[in-house]
Amino acid sequence: MNNCSAMLVIVIVFAIFSVRCAKPHLQPVPVESDDICDNCQMTILDPEFAAEALMDNGEVKKFDTPICMVQKFSGSGKGMKPHIKKLFVTDFNSRCWISADSAFYISGNFRTPVMGYNVVVVSDSHLARLFCSDHKCDRVMQFRQFWTQYAEPDAYISLIIDGSSLKSPETFTCNLGDIVQVRVKNEKKYHDVIFLKGYEQVRIRVPGSGTVVDRFLADRPGDFFDIVDSISAEKIGRLVVRGAHLKEEEKEYYEW
Repeated sequence: MNNCSAMLVIVIVFAIFSVRCAKPHLQPVPVESDDICDNCQMTILDPEFAAEALMDNGEVKKFDTPICMVQKFSGSGKGMKPHIKKLFVTDFNSRCWISADSAFYISGNFRTPVMGYNVVVVSDSHLARLFCSDHKCDRVMQFRQFWTQYAEPDAYISLIIDGSSLKSPETFTCNLGDIVQVRVKNEKKYHDVIFLKGYEQVRIRVPGSGTVVDRFLADRPGDFFDIVDSISAEKIGRLVVRGAHLKEEEKEYYEW
């Protein structure tokens, strides 16, 4: 066998080996007319709002909205997160599948036909701005914000503001990576603002004689996060986030 023939054999063998060993490309599959949402068990009637998850065992889970998909894999379904290979959502403009982690999620007062959730998904920030210019939009979120907004909470904080002095702040605990839901009831007649030291994004404005529910992702471990009433400057609670203190030990919801 001459050198050219030997080289050709090596190239062919290498190509066959590469094809056999290559990881399959993760592709979404079409929604069929008889498909059922894996979360709410309703027939998927409007595939232009659908979402789906590709699992590591080859199974495809289909959902009538991205919100149903998030709810399926959060809360009691958290054990399934590590088995997700890829999530897809439907772009509102093209009606094509796009990767869930790169999409933009718009909530507002516009009307969608599915579940009354009023969430539209687009593929980039420019299209999100165009959509919002024509509709009443409340919020544009990227995937991590969207997950935090609609996932089943892992931990709860409940506070009452009544103007009385507190003997000691109440302590709440959660784990790193938990979604924490905060409920604040204001019994005073004037508005108040509650904030969480160390979590700058958590500022909850509560109207007088009103109740507000908000949530956030506990992505920073520690035992020093004071919940503060900005009007009285009193500590009304404290949050302890249990978990890894080294960045390399922290885990995301799932890996793509």
